[in-house]
Amino acid sequence: MTQNYSNSAMEAAGSSPASSKDEIINNFKSLHSCFAGSSAPTGDNVVPGSLWFDTDDDKLYQRNAADDAWIERGGSSGSAPGKNKIIGGDFATNPWQRGTSFAAASDGDYTADRWRYASKGSPTAVHTVSQVTGESTGRKALRVETTTADAAMAAGDLISIEQPIEGYNVIPLLGGLYISTRVRSDVTGNLPIAIYNSGEDRSYVTDVNIAVADTWQDALVQVGTPPSAGTWDYTNGIGLVLAISMGVGSNFQTTADTWQTGNYRGTSGSVNRCASSGNYVEIDHVQVEAGSEKTEFESLSYSEVLKQCNYYYRDFGSGTHVGVGLWCETTNPINNYREYDRMRVAPTISNSYSDSGFGTTEGAEGITNTPSGLIINWNFTPNSGSAFRIGNWTDVTMDAEL
Repeated sequence: MTQNYSNSAMEAAGSSPASSKDEIINNFKSLHSCFAGSSAPTGDNVVPGSLWFDTDDDKLYQRNAADDAWIERGGSSGSAPGKNKIIGGDFATNPWQRGTSFAAASDGDYTADRWRYASKGSPTAVHTVSQVTGESTGRKALRVETTTADAAMAAGDLISIEQPIEGYNVIPLLGGLYISTRVRSDVTGNLPIAIYNSGEDRSYVTDVNIAVADTWQDALVQVGTPPSAGTWDYTNGIGLVLAISMGVGSNFQTTADTWQTGNYRGTSGSVNRCASSGNYVEIDHVQVEAGSEKTEFESLSYSEVLKQCNYYYRDFGSGTHVGVGLWCETTNPINNYREYDRMRVAPTISNSYSDSGFGTTEGAEGITNTPSGLIINWNFTPNSGSAFRIGNWTDVTMDAEL
């Protein structure tokens, strides 16, 4: 591949026809291949907006407006499909399978899909997590609002909204990562954003200044290469957790903008947004990606996001039948095998059961999570009797969250 672009070919005066023709052909080859090569093009070959395909790592880069750096635009990470390691960070396409309002949320409660409320210690603050109108027409946002205040959080108290990222999805972030979100709050001052590992023994925190109350703004955080020390999971457990905190006690405060040994969520300068009833934080377009710069938010369709969320949690909806069994005058077990899309692990299943006769022993048994799919035996053992009976499993949820 060629990486030489000749400006003189475009200034034909004084050039022989043969040399100009060769240079023009070479220029087209360079542009056609996006200056493909194992090292970046230099000199006159490069202007703001130039593209370069790195043949060593199969990634596409573009020259920035200042003409002093290359921005990753595609490949195994960066702007390639799947670059955003946050699932459901667009709250208009987040399926909100569990509902859209969660009053008096408790530690570990999932709210919007993949987002959980976290409360440590014994804070007196109470919060409602809900879906609200977003920044512009058609947009939605996740809102955490204080309904009972805690004006002075104790040292061991902490309240956050979080998303755990599966270990497999963390691997592309090991060279450094970038966090970006749109955010709004009624309280100005420092909003703490943190990321921490599965062992909660390594964490990175920063404070984002909310400059104007009740006004949407960017929150941008560049995070350096995660340390190798500490307890990490790079398989199907928790790899990293993104946390945006309403209130951070002193035990969870540290120095900002560097990886720390320990479990931290903010700094001594982080503002307590649990201080008054009505204090809130709203977020939307949350993205965690590999690299050192923010790229355009990765927009996915509702069906794509739902499929991602169903890998961790699936709600079949009230009254939906997922298994039906028939029996007559027998006490032998009845097996009703059904196959579903694979989940992260074999899920915990909750369901309602009804039949047209007397009670039975029933349940989801033999749950097998195979590479090709999730197989469930909706099993029951009917009581004896002479009547023809029908058994139904409804209101089913399958939970394989981190």
